[in-house]
Amino acid sequence: TARDIVAVSTLSVDIPPGTAIWLLGEGKEQVTARLKRIPPERAIWDQDADLSKGGDAWELWDLVQQNAWPSDGGATGMGTTKTSKLLAAKRPNLVPIHDDHIRRGLFGGRGPLNYWEPWQELHQSTEGERLRNAAEVVRGEAAVSDQVSVLRIIDIVIWRWVDRHLPRA
Repeated sequence: TARDIVAVSTLSVDIPPGTAIWLLGEGKEQVTARLKRIPPERAIWDQDADLSKGGDAWELWDLVQQNAWPSDGGATGMGTTKTSKLLAAKRPNLVPIHDDHIRRGLFGGRGPLNYWEPWQELHQSTEGERLRNAAEVVRGEAAVSDQVSVLRIIDIVIWRWVDRHLPRA
């Protein structure tokens, strides 16, 4: 929706105009159909959350990537950061943000081929449960709305830590 595109812009990225037009027009039915196959309450830590290649979330990612319009006559302008932020707006506890800060903080600057897999493995473990509980404590102490997902709270904490403690690449 237009609201999602505006929400993503508050995260310091802009959806290329051609892609926004596609998402709100010709692509809206395709994207909506894929989103309907992923329950809004689905979380990355759910045992039945399918983030595998060929799963609904992966197909949604590919749909957006394949239909992104070139921003400069070549590159689509919808790299991993913009795509992850857009999908996270629709499925906030399922799709983790994938940007340079998170890559640096978690993977030393290089992201794995399947970015979702290590996130999901962590969140489905006992350590992941402790991490989510800690994120809930942080949310409460920072008086952050319940509308901000646990996964987004974790992303913010990692992002801020990297910004303060790791040298820029």
